[in-house]
Amino acid sequence: AVGLNFRYLAVTRALKALFAPDRLGPPEFGRFTYERWRDGRLP
Repeated sequence: AVGLNFRYLAVTRALKALFAPDRLGPPEFGRFTYERWRDGRLP
């Protein structure tokens, strides 16, 4: 089995930095989920 620590993926760190309180405020859950699980191979 392969264990992935999603807290430290580059995209997760980038999103957390982008949505820091002094930047844009808290993210909307739907947008966060879309960015997190988007499959670039789908149309």
